[in-house]
Amino acid sequence: MMKRTIDYRDLIKQINEVEKIPCKAKEAGEFVKLFCDTPNNVRALTDFLDKKEKEYFVIPGRAEKPIKIVIKGIPIDMDLEEIKADLVSKNFRVDKVNQLRKYKTGEPLRIYEVHLLPTANIKEIYSLKSIGYTMVGVEPYVNKQSNQCFNCQLWNHGSKGCKLHPKCVICAGNLPSRECPSKGKPDAPIKCTNCNGPHTANYRGCPRYPKNIQRSKLQTGKSFAEAARTNTQNVNKPAAPNAHTPTPMPGQNVNKQTPQNRPEQTGPRTHPTVNNGSLPTGEGLNEVIALVAEVRKIFQGIPNISETLRNIQSTDNVWEKFMILTEAFRPNCVTP
Repeated sequence: MMKRTIDYRDLIKQINEVEKIPCKAKEAGEFVKLFCDTPNNVRALTDFLDKKEKEYFVIPGRAEKPIKIVIKGIPIDMDLEEIKADLVSKNFRVDKVNQLRKYKTGEPLRIYEVHLLPTANIKEIYSLKSIGYTMVGVEPYVNKQSNQCFNCQLWNHGSKGCKLHPKCVICAGNLPSRECPSKGKPDAPIKCTNCNGPHTANYRGCPRYPKNIQRSKLQTGKSFAEAARTNTQNVNKPAAPNAHTPTPMPGQNVNKQTPQNRPEQTGPRTHPTVNNGSLPTGEGLNEVIALVAEVRKIFQGIPNISETLRNIQSTDNVWEKFMILTEAFRPNCVTP
């Protein structure tokens, strides 16, 4: 995938006619997909793009992608090299082994993610019953989160083959995240490079997060085709600043809407009347009180209610409010 430029058609012609690299192109928003038939042509193409200092990222072919599985039941303190050696002894080609952890606390789990390179016996991995004399279960790895590049912060590709300009996950600056001057400073302003919002680029409540875009396409009262036509956002296309909107100052909430001027009231102010007959009494009142008590127990699980309230009030987007509340409850939820 090459970043689209004004002269990209001339570049494609040069690749085929001058460099003699068979290559086909297909437009994809602000990117251009480049297709080659052989690995040698792919390497020649990437060398040429590097020489021209073009921005691009590489999506590995299916034959090169490892098979990802999860193994459950292994002791929590078992050495990763011991697991790898056991699988290699069973004639599997192991690329790497990772131990999964809880999202918030980082606590290790008895679940290990294993990447296996294709072999003739690859399907036998799901029949594996033990590792290191310990009974285990093997399942396909299901990635519940969208893949984000650590280099450019865009989606659906990894940082290994990314040659796009780096973007900071914290401040949206044109530098690697590890070099961010705001890193480790709790009061430093943050900005998303994908939507310009006041949050980090890896925030799952971001409007540009792929799963959020898919949810927003589900519009009540519209067919799928109509909803798709009215929601054509590209997850890898950063939001363009409004020409009529001034540039936000550092730390300013760019998602907060400016309140409109309200018309002055000319007549006497009226107050709504309360219909006392509609209020619950007796057994109904007891049920309301019990419900309030249960809701209070739920919200006691939020470690910092005041901070969560400020974050919710900082946005007018209903979905972002819901995601902020969900993130606040997450530390008390146990990942299966």
